[in-house]
Amino acid sequence: MSRRKKPVIPDDVLDQVLAGRVVRTMSDADALLGDMKKALAERLLNAELDHHLDGEAATGRPNCRNGYGQKTVLTDVGR
Repeated sequence: MSRRKKPVIPDDVLDQVLAGRVVRTMSDADALLGDMKKALAERLLNAELDHHLDGEAATGRPNCRNGYGQKTVLTDVGR
């Protein structure tokens, strides 16, 4: 009797990600993955900065977020 592995990403989550997107070729899939990596990296970096600033606020040291800047991150799918 073989056991089926649970999908890494549930089908309902994939349906939400693919909503409104047309993925017919591997190039389309690569573009989608690139967009997902970018969104995930931005979310992680913002969360890290929020955590850092919250920690400094608790110690009474002044620090703040003073806007956003452009950064280029190199990944396996490009920039």
